[in-house]
Amino acid sequence: MYKGIALSFIVYEQQGRDKDLPAYLAEIAVGGFDGLEMRLDKFFGSKAASEAASVALRVDNQKMYTGLVEVALDDAAHGAQNTMAIAAAAERAVARDLSFRGVVLVPLAGEQPRDDATVDATIERVRQLASSLQRRGAWLALHNDAAESADGCRILRRMLDATAGDANIGLALDVAWCHRGGGDPAAIASAYKDRLKTLHLRQSRGGVWQEELGDGDVDLRAVDKVARPLKHEVLLVVELNHEAETRQARRQVDDLKLSRQYLRKVFTV
Repeated sequence: MYKGIALSFIVYEQQGRDKDLPAYLAEIAVGGFDGLEMRLDKFFGSKAASEAASVALRVDNQKMYTGLVEVALDDAAHGAQNTMAIAAAAERAVARDLSFRGVVLVPLAGEQPRDDATVDATIERVRQLASSLQRRGAWLALHNDAAESADGCRILRRMLDATAGDANIGLALDVAWCHRGGGDPAAIASAYKDRLKTLHLRQSRGGVWQEELGDGDVDLRAVDKVARPLKHEVLLVVELNHEAETRQARRQVDDLKLSRQYLRKVFTV
């Protein structure tokens, strides 16, 4: 079942508007979203930052369901330090009573390919982080970007298979990256449905990411068919991530409204 409809902060960061948090929180509310996914290390990386973010969220009656972290945990020099920093930021988010559920982790930053030995070493750090988060009342969900999605989501599947016994490690499936990497989002969601925590929704047409959520290259109806009947809660996160070829013809708030309408039509929420 779907529990929570959030917007990813990413589109605002791309536009350089993330520095004015109150303004885009108000826009998100007008667009019909009741929560968001924020970059955890930016907005909760320190006590002062978490205080400012929490105040802004409460003013607009917004929830922060999840915190996104994109960090190369395979970095031997800083992996352990990064793990501790993520856990500390999550602890601050949990303490703020913002309906925070967990951390969405991109474990391998960038597009650089990794061999199996590197991936396996990263998995150990993922396990350590998941254990730290569990003690703080938060879950960890693996999110797929370029590296994790390549070759039909090979690395993502390897990580999920290796952590099958870890109850606190779930899946935050990015359907657009999965499709771009040659994977079938509905099939991946089905294979790991018991661990599905969030669906990150973005659409492309002709291989180009669109400014709003709608029909296109990714069969979102097939994804909904897998996720909607699940007994546990699944968060929906609309991620309007633009790229150089993305045609932007409308105001951001209008893209939000169209995306929210599409969620009602296809996901019936």
